[in-house]
Amino acid sequence: MGYKLGVTTGLHYIARSEELATTVKKLGYGLTRGTTAIEIAMDVPHEITETEGVEVRHIAGKQSVDILLHGSLTIPMGIPERSDWRDAQDHIEKSIRSAVRAGAKYVDFHACLNIWLELMTYTSRKLTMSFCDHEGHFISRILKECEPLRRWFVERRGDQYANDILKRHERTEVSSEITNREDKWYREDLQKRLSAAGIPQEAIDRALQGGLLPDIPVPREVFQLPPEQQQKAVAEIKAKQKLGQKIFDDIRKERVIKNAEIQRDVIDGALNKKLAEGREWDSEELRTAVGILDGYMIMAHYMFYKKDPMWVEMAKFYPELNSKYKMDYSKHDWLHRAWRKAEDENDRTFKEFFYGVVAAKYLEGHMKKAIEWRDNKLIPKELAGHPQLQQYARDLIFAIESPDARDAQHAGLHLLWSIRQIYVAVKVIRQQLKTDKVWFLADLEPFCCGFI
Repeated sequence: MGYKLGVTTGLHYIARSEELATTVKKLGYGLTRGTTAIEIAMDVPHEITETEGVEVRHIAGKQSVDILLHGSLTIPMGIPERSDWRDAQDHIEKSIRSAVRAGAKYVDFHACLNIWLELMTYTSRKLTMSFCDHEGHFISRILKECEPLRRWFVERRGDQYANDILKRHERTEVSSEITNREDKWYREDLQKRLSAAGIPQEAIDRALQGGLLPDIPVPREVFQLPPEQQQKAVAEIKAKQKLGQKIFDDIRKERVIKNAEIQRDVIDGALNKKLAEGREWDSEELRTAVGILDGYMIMAHYMFYKKDPMWVEMAKFYPELNSKYKMDYSKHDWLHRAWRKAEDENDRTFKEFFYGVVAAKYLEGHMKKAIEWRDNKLIPKELAGHPQLQQYARDLIFAIESPDARDAQHAGLHLLWSIRQIYVAVKVIRQQLKTDKVWFLADLEPFCCGFI
C-alpha cells in the first residue's frame, strides 16, 4: 500500500484565525494544502455536531480526501485519581463520537498529558485524592482481588489509610479489642510470673486491682521462731518482695512494647479482613495528606504481584531491571526496595520504566472502556438507524501518539512518552483486548524539537 500525504489543520485557540473557527472551516483550510488526507485538530472534544458531521462527510467525499481526527488535547491520561479518570474517559468518548460523525479513519489520542507525578504541584489540583485502578474503579477492588497487594498495603500504608478505611464503629471495636487483649495479657502474665516467684495470692490480687505491688506481710508465726530463724524468714520475705517488685516493674515496661504489638496485630487484622471482604470504606475521598504518587505505587505493586502482561512485556525493554535491580517476582518487597534504590541513586531509567508501565496500564483500561462503550452503547443505541455511521464506528482506529510536550525542561519526564513504551503499550493492548483497532501513531515532531 502506498503512502498518503496529509496535513493537520491546527487549532483555533492557538492561531486565533477566523479560518479555523469551525470544523468545516478547518476542513476548507486543509483542502488548500493539496493533500489527500486531512487531520482535523479539535479545540474541544465535542466539537463536531451531527449537522456539521454531515457537511464534513459531504465535502470530504466530493474532494476524495480522507478525514482524520485529533482527539481532545486535555485528556488526563494515566492519572490514578478517580475524577481525573472520569474526565479522561468522558473526553475520549466525546472525541470518538465526533470522529464517527466526521467519518474519520482514525481518532488520535496522546499517550499522556502529565509529567512524572513526583514533579506535579498542587496548583489547581485537588487537595484530596480518590485513587482508582486502570478501569476507573476505586482501589478497594484490586485490594480485594490481590492478596499480596493487600498484605503490602497494610504493612506499608495501613497507618496512613486506616481512618479512611475503618468506619467509626469499627474504630471503636478495634480500640476495645486492643484494650481487652492488652488487659488480658497483663493480668495473665503478672499472675503467672508473680506466682512463680512465690508471691502470695493475696498480694497478687491487690496488685491486679490497685496497680501497685503491696508489701508482703510477715506472718505472726515468724515472730515465734528463734531469733536466727526469724531473721532468715524475714530476709526471705524481703527478697520475695524485691523480686516481686522487679517483676512488676519489668511487666510495666514490657506493657508499652506489648501494647504496640497488640495494636499492630489488631489494626492490621481489621484492615486485612475488611479489604479482603471488599466492604465499603468510611471515605473514598482520601482525607490523609497522601500524594498522588501513592496511586501509582499501589497500581505498580498490583501489576508486579500479578505479573501483569503489560509489566512483563515492558520489562523486556529495560534490561537494567535484572542487571542492576535483580528483579525477582518471588520477593515480596522487591519493588519497594528497587524504588528506594532508584531514589537514592537518582536513577531516571528505573523511574522511566515505573511511570511508563503504570501509565500504559491506565491507557489499556481507557481503551477497554472505550471499546465497550462503542460496542454496547454508541453503535447499538446512539447510532441506531444510521448504518453508515455504525460502520464508521466499527472501522474507527484509536491511534496513540507521544504526548504534546512544549517545555524542554520536562524532556524525558512524561508518564508515557518514548517510542518503546508506546509500542509496548499498544502491542499489549491489542493482545489483551483482542482488537486490531488500537494503533501506534509515530509523531516525531516532539522528538525532533527536543521537547520529550
